[in-house]
Amino acid sequence: DVAAVYLAITQLPVSAALTGTATASITEADIVTGGKTIILTLTNDTWVAAGATFDAQRQNIINGIDSAQAEGTGWDAEVKAKEVVGAVVRTSSTVVTITLTAQAGYNITATETITATIPSTALLGGNAVVAAPTFAITAVGTGSLTLTASSSNSFNAALTYIFTSQTATMSALGALKVSDDRGSPPGWTLSMASQDWAQENNGAPGGHHNQLDYDGTGLDGNLGKMCSFPNNANLYAESGSLTGVTKQPNLCFSASVTSIPLVIATAGNGTGVYWLTDLALEQFFPSSPTVQIYTTTVVLTAS
Repeated sequence: DVAAVYLAITQLPVSAALTGTATASITEADIVTGGKTIILTLTNDTWVAAGATFDAQRQNIINGIDSAQAEGTGWDAEVKAKEVVGAVVRTSSTVVTITLTAQAGYNITATETITATIPSTALLGGNAVVAAPTFAITAVGTGSLTLTASSSNSFNAALTYIFTSQTATMSALGALKVSDDRGSPPGWTLSMASQDWAQENNGAPGGHHNQLDYDGTGLDGNLGKMCSFPNNANLYAESGSLTGVTKQPNLCFSASVTSIPLVIATAGNGTGVYWLTDLALEQFFPSSPTVQIYTTTVVLTAS
């Protein structure tokens, strides 16, 4: 008898994993600086032989790492077209490591998505493979964040000297304008700080005579306290969106509160021109204060 013998040959699927420091986190600045790595690891295939055979494929490997975007100073123009073949190293028969060199001309306005396609000529199996996953390069903004505010202001009216505590009110500190034209905005916080009130034109030694406290800590035995009311103010966008841009709770200065947030724009939001108007302040006066004209400095910061 003659027995039939069958041999089944199954081709295992070939895949490539893309790892390295470029996939964990990479920004426009990282490309400019250089040093991030792209590691391509094969499964069920190998790179062509080390030496001259592989070296001849290094440019093809670089060419296969492509951006989904087409900015004039983006990946394709500044990295793919300029990367040196020496950056591509055959670490083993299944691993290639690409260490990106510095590219000073790289400048993008929006996130780029990068896909690595390994060319068929670089693989022993002869079939091109798309590595997974892709990775994204985040743009770094080149604009600016600016704040415009009034240089001086006064409380609504003078207080009459009495023997009990009372509160002075400023119904509007003045219009506060925040402008942010940075690309891929990191967000911002508009906040205020202050300091103790001092007698106007006080030339006394030490400069602390007739001082009024602003944070309720009892400096010089004077328990004055200033409060800010951003949640009651008006916030609107001259341009941009109010999504992710919010007024903050009303708050008073204290020993533990030395800065009061007025408006916060979360990361990815706050591009445009924003106004905060009708921001009220109150200053608490203890009983029997020294009769004087007091001044203080309110420091407004957008950062």
